[in-house]
Amino acid sequence: MKRRHLKIFVSVYEHLNMTAAAEELFISQPSVSQVIREMEKYYQVRLFERYPKSLYPTAEGELLYKYAR
Repeated sequence: MKRRHLKIFVSVYEHLNMTAAAEELFISQPSVSQVIREMEKYYQVRLFERYPKSLYPTAEGELLYKYAR
């Protein structure tokens, strides 16, 4: 896990929106989505519940956010 991954995760967590996080970090939205998928695969947990036009952190996502901050 790289520091970059955690920085992207924190931004997504704080915005609860991958597009807003991508804009803040000056990277593409598909790159942000890919990083979140890679992290979920690495940790073998879902970090966000995805609903149309919204994201909600899971308990595991909240724990990782506390660690990443």
